[in-house]
Amino acid sequence: MGEIIGIAAAHELHKASELYQAQLDEAVETLEATAEALFTNAVNLAVNGPWRDWDKSQPVGAKMEFTLKALADTKDGRLTMLVNAIAQLRELAGALQQK
Repeated sequence: MGEIIGIAAAHELHKASELYQAQLDEAVETLEATAEALFTNAVNLAVNGPWRDWDKSQPVGAKMEFTLKALADTKDGRLTMLVNAIAQLRELAGALQQK
């Protein structure tokens, strides 16, 4: 049989569960924000490194969509490390949301 708990205890359990979820949500948001900041850093490194000549040939105000794959394809070791870190942060954020 299930355990019988009082209303006050049930309220405390519910409150603790809400606090747990709030902290988990905050952790996921932090992971996602960190991944986004690192992605911006990686793009900035790429346009000042391996993509420098390409970047100079682009018209002012041109809009581009960058991907982790494009960054990894630069074969720059530092960018590869950042790409791996970004992918791991995104994967962790997704996994935490699943449970």
